[in-house]
Amino acid sequence: MYEVGGKNFKILNIFPIDQSPLNYSGKHNHLKDQVYNSLLSEKSKTLYNKHDDISVIVYNTHEEYKYILRNYRNFNFKFINKMCKFNEKNKVRNCNEYHWYDRTHITEKGYQKIYMNY
Repeated sequence: MYEVGGKNFKILNIFPIDQSPLNYSGKHNHLKDQVYNSLLSEKSKTLYNKHDDISVIVYNTHEEYKYILRNYRNFNFKFINKMCKFNEKNKVRNCNEYHWYDRTHITEKGYQKIYMNY
């Protein structure tokens, strides 16, 4: 991106996968170590140090997710551990009460809470 003119970079780190519906079975508990977020931070620093004419921001969505999950009632979520979309013929519920849309994606309301300053 830099080579085609990009000068300002905002990197969003990865949500807490260990707390998502993807991990209902517990198979992904190892992901709570934030290995990927550490790599993103390291690579972002490397990019910034390599070019003196750019800006790089790493936005900590991981902690934002965790905060909302812990305080879900304050954000008017009724279901924090269930998915809005479920497999019974792909029926969709009213997603305004849900944080998670599916196993790894949050609902539109969830995105608004994280990316629109609550």
